[in-house]
Amino acid sequence: MTKFRTLLPLAVTVAVAACGGSGSDSGSDTSQPTASEKTTMTLGVSDAPVSNVRAVNIVIDGIVLKKGQEQLSFKTKDEDGNPVSINLLDYTGDEIFPLLTDVELESGEYEWLRANIINGTSADNLALGSHLIFNDDSQVALDVKRKGNDGVGEIQINNVVVNEGDNAFVLEFDLNRSLVTPQNGSTVYLKPTAIRLENIQTTFTVSGSVAEDLKQACITDSSELAPEQGEYKHVVYLYSEQAEQPEDIFETEPVDTNSPIATSTLDENNEFAIGFIPADNYQIGYSCLGHIDDVEVKDTDFTLYQQKELAVSADVTMAFESAS
Repeated sequence: MTKFRTLLPLAVTVAVAACGGSGSDSGSDTSQPTASEKTTMTLGVSDAPVSNVRAVNIVIDGIVLKKGQEQLSFKTKDEDGNPVSINLLDYTGDEIFPLLTDVELESGEYEWLRANIINGTSADNLALGSHLIFNDDSQVALDVKRKGNDGVGEIQINNVVVNEGDNAFVLEFDLNRSLVTPQNGSTVYLKPTAIRLENIQTTFTVSGSVAEDLKQACITDSSELAPEQGEYKHVVYLYSEQAEQPEDIFETEPVDTNSPIATSTLDENNEFAIGFIPADNYQIGYSCLGHIDDVEVKDTDFTLYQQKELAVSADVTMAFESAS
């Protein structure tokens, strides 16, 4: 079951102010929907976990939807009037930070939904902008790679359909697929193209575990690819049923069907959870080679150690069993 997780007063004190306004390319004010056209939308934020960091703080300064020549804007502020800051690692699997709750808008097709992000490099104080905190407590700025003017990053989801009645969506940040760490420099980048917008009411959670001896067998059989520093990274990858040769994370345009749709790093209990997956047939695999899976590079040495077919029509719990 999807959980809207609330941490003390933070999530419930987010002030959401809807304001009709004109976009920079519009020149026309947003008209208010009539009573007969009004519907509601709830929007949350969640993520698939990543290793080696203890906080991924993203600062969101508002949500904008564009329909025709009109734009509808919703400010997202905390109780002190600042843009809301969310540690994505607090909302993994099917847990959600409620960013907007039951806001009113017109039903229909929207050209795009955009989340405005305060990039870390644009903030006078890093704590007030998006940033990462690594396990060793070092901190670096987090910037959205596709950014507009004034240091504001933009996460844009195209072709959003809002149905009549109540709608519930989630922005799913797959951090394994979206975080890019350059070899030189002190800024980590977030790729907006790896972020999904899903309808909570028509999606499900795939969760499960990986046997410890299967992990150890993968490590033994992959000794020539051992990390120079640190540990092996154990990741579960979800693919389309059409993937003929499932591969590592590598973005192409158009999207390669052999690339994963979603991922989840194993936790300390060898468990994983991939949230907000539409009903369909998939392939799912486990690998201990997540440490060589560079988001920006096609890693020819990458392989899945165990692979299964998976049908999703409800929440699914599964296991990658012993290697014996």
